[in-house]
Parts: sequence; structure tokens; C-alpha cells
Amino acid sequence: RQRFDGDSLRLWPTGVSTDLFGLAFVGPTQALVVGDEGTLVVLLEAGPRSIDSGTSETLRSVLAIDTLHSLVVGDGGTFMRIENLRARAIDTGRTEALLGVAVVGTEATLVGERGLILSVSAADEVNVEREPSGHTLRAVGGCGGGDLYAVGDEGSVLRRTFEGRWSPIHVDSEQ
Repeated sequence: RQRFDGDSLRLWPTGVSTDLFGLAFVGPTQALVVGDEGTLVVLLEAGPRSIDSGTSETLRSVLAIDTLHSLVVGDGGTFMRIENLRARAIDTGRTEALLGVAVVGTEATLVGERGLILSVSAADEVNVEREPSGHTLRAVGGCGGGDLYAVGDEGSVLRRTFEGRWSPIHVDSEQ
């Protein structure tokens, strides 16, 4: 609910009292926030504007692709595209909570409950890259060359290679 304006911190009203879980800047003075009960709000200098998410599921994370396109994930397998400030749900066919989203090229990668990993093409084709079989994954991100990393509960870290295989990275806690 606060933002930096130059060198000072300013109050940025959201117009909602629900818990919020994700924020993405979609422009220099605009942001999207997501939260409980399908809360989806665009924060503007003129004030907040609610967007109908079409769901009552808790929304967990939002990723801005550009000023007109964002991705949102949440509970109950919720995945949606926000285009021109309108939400469009994509049926993932899953009920597990989705907690993180990243984009490499034109493909979105979604991670979530019990280690579920989905990929979604630009044409909204959903593929399971990893069935739920381990620790909950809470975030996913890329690092040059097309590699992706997913992190989650109990220190779990997975890496997807350019070939599309996910494998755990074992970190020595003694170092």
C-alpha cells in the first residue's frame, strides 16, 4: 500500500481490505495487486480500480509481461491472463494451488503445491512438466540461456535445463 515516489515513500490506497499476496508494476505509476477472494486491483495515480477476476479463489502471484499483459496464478489451479485490464481464465485442469509464475520466450512456467510444474504455451496449451510428488514450490525464475529454477519448502531447489528436464540441486548446508 506504499510506494516510492522519487526519494520518498507515499501511501498508495488499494481500496480493499483483503490480504494481498502479489504486486507487479505495469508502468511507471501503475501496478497490479492480487490477493484473497479473487482480489485483483490495478493501482493508478487517480486511485485504485478493481478488475473482475471471475474467481473467488485466492490469487497468489502476478507477473507483468508488459504494460498491457500480465499473468496471475492462485489456489485451485487458477491461471489467468490479464490483457488490457481484463481477466481471462485459462483452464489448467488442476486443483493444486499455483504459487509462482515465470516466462521464458513465449512459454509460461507455473509452480505450486507438492512440486507441481506446468508449462503454458502462447496458445494457452497446458502441459504437465512435473506431477505433484514433493515439496511445494513457491517461486520460479530464469537466468540467461533458458534455464529456470524453482524454489520451495524445506530448501528445495529444482533446475530445468534447456532440454526441459527438472532435477533437484543439492545444496550442502555446511558451506
